[in-house]
Amino acid sequence: QLRFELIPHAAKHALAAWRQKVEVQLADSSEPYHRQNAWSITNNLDSIEKCHDFLESLGMDPTTDLPFLQYFNTWRTSSSNVPVCPTVTESCLSQYLAHTASVLMDCSSVRLYQDSLFHKRPGDGWTPWHSDA
Repeated sequence: QLRFELIPHAAKHALAAWRQKVEVQLADSSEPYHRQNAWSITNNLDSIEKCHDFLESLGMDPTTDLPFLQYFNTWRTSSSNVPVCPTVTESCLSQYLAHTASVLMDCSSVRLYQDSLFHKRPGDGWTPWHSDA
């Protein structure tokens, strides 16, 4: 079910996901200019092709070096008040999951800060073991 909800969302938000990939690479760059100007450089990339070209200029192969595309806050509704991904919305707003989370964290209530959906497409690069800080 989620897969079929994600496809139109992914198509609509693909440029934002590719910009995020470029921004992450710039933030990790050994070039001070890239690190300091990551947002402005990324913001000027107005097509997926330009994102691919920029990643290639950094020595990356955008068809294999990127492990996945990532989408944020897919539980929210769009401007037309339609859930972006109804299955994610239903899960994120589930009273059962909220109760389970509050028990696990030993607190009286929980609040959803953000969801993050990782979209691993056929042919995407490998994802190394890591821990997000």
